[in-house]
Amino acid sequence: MKTLRLRWLLFFIVFGFSIGYCIGQAEQFVEPDFAVPDSLVSTHFKLKPLSRKYAEMDYQAVMQSIDHLKGVFGPQSEWPPKNLTLEDNQWDASLHENEFTKRKAFTYSVLSHKEDSVLGCVYIYPSSKKGYDAEIAMWVTTSRFNRGMDSILFLEVKKWVAARWPFKRIAYLGREISWEEWLKK
Repeated sequence: MKTLRLRWLLFFIVFGFSIGYCIGQAEQFVEPDFAVPDSLVSTHFKLKPLSRKYAEMDYQAVMQSIDHLKGVFGPQSEWPPKNLTLEDNQWDASLHENEFTKRKAFTYSVLSHKEDSVLGCVYIYPSSKKGYDAEIAMWVTTSRFNRGMDSILFLEVKKWVAARWPFKRIAYLGREISWEEWLKK
């Protein structure tokens, strides 16, 4: 388990996703007086901070969509690994919950309205590249992707971020900026 956790940490450092705060480039991601949104309710889903509470449902969502999710964090990403365990996912959820609490990064579970299933995830991180305030990545399960929810999630998140977050220049990774272009910056 520790080897897998170290590999995940290395992934975040090497591929730039969250590197801004990992190596100290970003002293603070959001101002201390900024009220971080605790949810988004859409007609199609809810966003709530990823926590240990949702770890088991998140694990099920990831494992059911493992091949579909390859490349979400870039072409060289190994996430999610085929040998991911529930324990690993619980550890990862705890990491994201800690980042959220400390206001270093914000990861949200995409939930059904009844909060009985995880449909995807949204990651809001400090930018590792100059000229951007934040990096945002997201995914939905294979079944939700096949029903068109990926584009709905992207549009809803984009509107929410514009209305509720302090960021002016956002890199929507793999969407408005390709991973190839991003990795060249």
